[in-house]
Amino acid sequence: MITFRVVGLKGVQPRAADTTATGPLFQQRPYPSPGAVLRKNAEIASQKKKPNSNFTPISKRGDGSDGLGDAD
Repeated sequence: MITFRVVGLKGVQPRAADTTATGPLFQQRPYPSPGAVLRKNAEIASQKKKPNSNFTPISKRGDGSDGLGDAD
């Protein structure tokens, strides 16, 4: 199961279920709206473009010198 953590959605309605539907199958759930998720993902992606990243991209050279052997 994939779990997403959305932090700091300012001014967004926290329960974005269809309020016109009723009954136990249409309960409001504490999920952010799809638009809020897209805005947050765009914000996170723009922050990841900063040059101060602690991660180095993995590169596979294919000649065995990278320690990965012949796995392609």
